[in-house]
Amino acid sequence: MTLLYQIICNKANYFLVFLTISALFSCNEAFSASTPDRKIIFIAYQGVLEMAPENTFAAFRKAVEFGATGLMVEVRRTKDKKIVLVHDATIDRTTDGRGRIDQMLYDELRLYDAGSWRGKEFKGEKVPLLSETLQFAKVNGIKLILDVKQFGIERAVLDLVKEADMLESVYFWGKLRNIKKLEPGLPVYSLKFLKSKEITKEMIEFAHTERNHIIVKLIDNDDREALIKCINKKADVALLNYPQIINDIYHENSLKSVKEPDPIVFLELQKKDAESTTKVQSEDDENISDAIFIRDETSTLINVLTEENVENSRMAALAIAGSLNDNKAMILIEHLNDKHELVRRNAAWGLGFAADKRGVQPLLELLEDKDNEVKRNAIMSLKKLSNSIELTDEEKDLITNKIIEVLNKSTDIGVRYDAARALSDLGNNEAIHQLIKTLKTDSDWSVKSVAAQALGKIGDKQGTKPLLNLFTEDEGIEASWARKQAGWALANIGVDAINGLVAALSDNEKSARRKASWALIKIGKPAVPALVLALKHVDKNVRKLAAISLGWIRDEYAVKALLWELKDREPEPRLAAAWALGRIGDPKALETLESKRRDRSFSVRRNVIEAINRIKDKQKKD
Repeated sequence: MTLLYQIICNKANYFLVFLTISALFSCNEAFSASTPDRKIIFIAYQGVLEMAPENTFAAFRKAVEFGATGLMVEVRRTKDKKIVLVHDATIDRTTDGRGRIDQMLYDELRLYDAGSWRGKEFKGEKVPLLSETLQFAKVNGIKLILDVKQFGIERAVLDLVKEADMLESVYFWGKLRNIKKLEPGLPVYSLKFLKSKEITKEMIEFAHTERNHIIVKLIDNDDREALIKCINKKADVALLNYPQIINDIYHENSLKSVKEPDPIVFLELQKKDAESTTKVQSEDDENISDAIFIRDETSTLINVLTEENVENSRMAALAIAGSLNDNKAMILIEHLNDKHELVRRNAAWGLGFAADKRGVQPLLELLEDKDNEVKRNAIMSLKKLSNSIELTDEEKDLITNKIIEVLNKSTDIGVRYDAARALSDLGNNEAIHQLIKTLKTDSDWSVKSVAAQALGKIGDKQGTKPLLNLFTEDEGIEASWARKQAGWALANIGVDAINGLVAALSDNEKSARRKASWALIKIGKPAVPALVLALKHVDKNVRKLAAISLGWIRDEYAVKALLWELKDREPEPRLAAAWALGRIGDPKALETLESKRRDRSFSVRRNVIEAINRIKDKQKKD
């Protein structure tokens, strides 16, 4: 009786095992046969940071093209009460200007370029107004998370959202995350941050009864599996800065179309802003002079230039520089020797906008000034003049050598910071050598970061090795921005950086490996042969990342090597290779993929079946 009982139990166990395996394959087929639902809101943080300058319309357009259904942006207020999109308290890091947002008039802010620091293709990008961004979101049917960075602007932000009729499309964060205390009864949802593994059906249902939405943070995470988990867990919102993976999850190879707001709407917004500026002026005449906005009253502007009020003096200098007066440069040059530092600073700053060659020599002499702010303004104006007027090679060399001298001698971080970024537009060999030296020897990470940025803009291969050293530097959070700049710079250098970036795929830090992969993806087809070789690397992480990079690049040259990678002893590289073959879409891969339907890894089987379906779908469309 006992023996018979054991036999029956064993058979029952075998039967259960069989049912379990069958269920797994059934789930596998079911998962791959359909893509995840689209109810989740995909929020791109500041746009697409790997490809465009943060908080600009260039970044927003790319995010929408990649499938993002929302944007998270940071908002601050200018001196004249304009609500604009800027992360930092100053514009030094993300524009070609400098100064605090809350001490700057919007008219001045619009003079600065918020895109060229990331590449020539973004030259001319401006810092957006919140009102403009709301209109962009409205016509594209996307959500916004507004991260309010300043106290005291909460009501102004809320009023703009109401005026745009966007209350139901906006989440408030930062200083406005408790908005219901400011105005109870608003028809808005609050955000509750959770990790994907913490989410349950009951928790989501309860959150909704409390008018909360569950958001999962996937910042600095390009893992499509992690995003799929968020979707399957039924999270309401996913915050990410690699929106490229959205279209891939839904097997959409073409970019989404982006709608542009009606130009008339933008003109009306600008007109309204101009009217509000006039109102602010009349309310606060002591702080903002009407004369600032009158370009042809030079004598009045000169008087304002020598005032003790910082904003008035600065705007007067800019107004003189933009006036029709033929002697505007000479007027500003005369004030470079003023006894007051404030006047010298602003006269120097204005000269950069005057686009007159006569300003070069006086500005060079001002680099010896005792006041560091005077030096910084002189450096930035020389940078601007080098871009706006024709200079001889001798003149450029003279400017370069003087700025290098300042960079080497100054103990002030701000002066060194501006000197390093000025050298990006004076890219001769001396500038390159100095920037490399700065990378190696400067004690401040912000200075190192702008030196890396400058080397990337110049794009000379001499910068490859020191940039790679910085890129793989393990110095914690202080070095993170400098390392990002180094990664972007290496991508700009291109072919000469490929081998070093492939080597960085084995770095002991995950973020460095990820950034190296995206730099190689940006370089594109020239990186394919080196990535194919990397599929034979002893480190499984390198093999995995090489396969992923090849999938994003989508070059058929890699197909044969990726098929071999399906035989890898480790599941992660096999999984990545299957996904990459699906993205490339070459029918020659079908036979081998079919043979891997019964791979011992569930995740690999799922990616194999997904790849097969993608290739077959592509065949049908072709």
